[in-house]
Amino acid sequence: MASSVLDNIKRTTQQTIDGFRKWDIDAIMAPRADNCTYQALPKSLGLPPLNNKEYREWYTAEIIPLMQNFDVEVHTTLHDAEARKSMIHGFSTATSPVGPYRMELCLMMSFNEAGDKVVKMEEMFDSAYYGDLMSKLQEMAGQAK
Repeated sequence: MASSVLDNIKRTTQQTIDGFRKWDIDAIMAPRADNCTYQALPKSLGLPPLNNKEYREWYTAEIIPLMQNFDVEVHTTLHDAEARKSMIHGFSTATSPVGPYRMELCLMMSFNEAGDKVVKMEEMFDSAYYGDLMSKLQEMAGQAK
């Protein structure tokens, strides 16, 4: 039983990575349970948790259009069948309107009992890099007006 849950967790984790690599919102959302929540971390950023509908709207309107050639470089992946969790550490890379993008991240996922759907996703990312990127994007938007 534990090995089938572990296999499901590994497969669902890979589906999550593959969804981001496809840079398609339906592929990004596919591994998530209907009640999945997303939380950007650290909490000091003040970003609220998002349900699937909120995440889809935010990502479709504000994130996907900003990035071209998006990829995920995975450096470490950990899976825990007993806790029904996985963790990915690596970098997301892309081309953005303000130049090359490369941000370190850690994606932590919690799974349903079978391990085949993500019920909670927490993304810890480089908040200094994020702040700098947002400032550059806002500056660019201000110059476009």
